[in-house]
Amino acid sequence: MSDGQEVFEIINNGVGPALIKEFKIFVDGQEVTGEGVDIVSNCLKIIFSAYKLSIINSGYLGNGYVMSAKEHRTLITFAFEENNEPSDAEFEFLTNRVRLLVKYESIYGVPDTYDSDLERKKSI
Repeated sequence: MSDGQEVFEIINNGVGPALIKEFKIFVDGQEVTGEGVDIVSNCLKIIFSAYKLSIINSGYLGNGYVMSAKEHRTLITFAFEENNEPSDAEFEFLTNRVRLLVKYESIYGVPDTYDSDLERKKSI
């Protein structure tokens, strides 16, 4: 958090395209519901319910979307209203309540899953 805007994105770090089969977001173990881009903004409304924020841009990875190799896909760009933002520690605590689960297939039909909870555990 530095310039007033926050960006959450997902990156295909693979060597080939990924065919998205399933895209889910959970907060505190509960699946966030909504249609299309609403899922990501609904997630923010839950975790930052004590703060006023503006959504600047949002995206979505729907079933059937093909994410090219090395593609950066913005899920959401938002900003907290002036003098109304969490500390860095609280921001990290609140965003760690979120679990992103993406099931996908390689171009060769090999299934795989990205699970943000597992990635967090690897980085500890």
